Amino acid sequence: MDISEEDDFRKLNGIIEDARKKVRVILKKHYQSTPHDRNRKKKELDFFYSLLQFATRKWVFDLLWEFEINSKLGFNELSRNLGEISSRLLSDRLKELKKNKLINREVLETAPPSVNYELTEKGKGFIELSMLIIWHLSGL
Repeated sequence: MDISEEDDFRKLNGIIEDARKKVRVILKKHYQSTPHDRNRKKKELDFFYSLLQFATRKWVFDLLWEFEINSKLGFNELSRNLGEISSRLLSDRLKELKKNKLINREVLETAPPSVNYELTEKGKGFIELSMLIIWHLSGL
């Protein structure tokens, strides 16, 4: 990343600071209103871990980043762009992303029929919020 890009990303620091303050208020209210016994903590942690496990599966971020950069892409374009992913694994990951409502699948009325994939609003939000986390953790 060059210095001009870094300056652009530094603007995120204020957004992160504001968001953290607001989230802290929400969490404090949540902790006061909801008893956190062992079962509740386990339920919340299981939920967080299941989301993290999905997000960190091989090729998930690669695919989301391809859609972020290129907008709509077909299966073959994705396969070429990613290079080393097998067709089976690509198909599986696309199904998972669609199931989690991070991408849309559009069947085009062409001969032969073709399919395009693109980020949903939820998928765009995932990328945007991930950028905030990555920037925050980078310490720049």
